[in-house]
This record gives sequence, C-alpha cells and structure tokens, in this order.
Amino acid sequence: MQNLYKAQYETMQGIASACLASATATAEQFAGQACTGFAPTGWKTSGREMLRLFTDFSDAKTAMGNKQWCTQRDALDLASVGQSGKQLLHLQADMADALWESNLQQLRDLGEAATLLLDTLAKARDKNDLGLAALAYCTAADAITKQSLGQTAAALGELGPALLRWLQRSLAEAPAPAKGKEASAKQA
Repeated sequence: MQNLYKAQYETMQGIASACLASATATAEQFAGQACTGFAPTGWKTSGREMLRLFTDFSDAKTAMGNKQWCTQRDALDLASVGQSGKQLLHLQADMADALWESNLQQLRDLGEAATLLLDTLAKARDKNDLGLAALAYCTAADAITKQSLGQTAAALGELGPALLRWLQRSLAEAPAPAKGKEASAKQA
C-alpha cells in the first residue's frame, strides 16, 4: 500500500515539476516580450503546453484514483459481502415466518376456544354451567398461550446458533484461486 502512494506521489511530483518549468518558461517569455512586443505564436505555444500538462495531470489523477478504488474494492470483496447480507436477510425472513406462524396458530386456537365457550354458554342451564364454561375457556386459553410461547421460545432458541453459523460462514476465508501451472494441473 505504501508503494502505491509513493508511486502516485512521484508521478504527481513529475507533473508538478513540468508545470513549474512551463510556468517559468512562460514568465521568461512574457518578460522578454514585455520589452520587445508580444508575439501571438509564443502565447499559443505556452498555452498548448499548459493545456497538455493539465490534461496529463488530470489523466494521472484519474488513473491513480481508479487504481486505488480497484485495490480497495478487491480488498473489500463486495460480492462476498452481498452474499452474506442476502443470507442474513433470508435468516431474518425465516425467523419472522416462524414467529408469525406461531402467532397465527395461537389466534386460530383462541378463536376455536372462544367459539366453544359461546356454544357452551348458549346451552348453560345455571350459574354452575356458566362458571364451568368460563373455567374451561380459561384453561384452554392458558394451554394455547403456553404452546404458543413454547413455539416462540423454540424459534428464538434456534436464532442464536443460526446467527453463529451465518457469522462463521461470512467470516470464513474464501479459497485463493490457483494461478498458472497449478491451476491447469488441478483442472486436469
């Protein structure tokens, strides 16, 4: 990395030196023409030289920026980061599905228990039947809630190990691509 910056510094120094030399030549030319009269061709030549130096500087700066970006891009391995993010989103979606399904099942079961309660209340003969129906509903609702909480706890219990596996896969080093003769030998 240090060599990259040193090479860029040396390139920019060379361009800056050329700009200084051109500016000095232009200043000398201007000083000489101030006494003898201005020659339009001299200004065109120095203008072209300054434009060329500016273009060289701009091109070198762009090339160095591109080279730095490519170096950093390759070091970041953005494709791998994208895959890792995609896997994490799938993990999150699976967890949300499991929790949502548990919640929906609880609501279905509570609805059935409430329907049963209303049917029982419609057939109740006295206060004892009302109390027994209410007790049966509360017992059923308690069991349904316990079952739903158990499913939620199981789903959340699976989340830790799943996240750990995702993290291990994401941080695992990708195998280095084989180069040259080793690559052709491995393919054969």
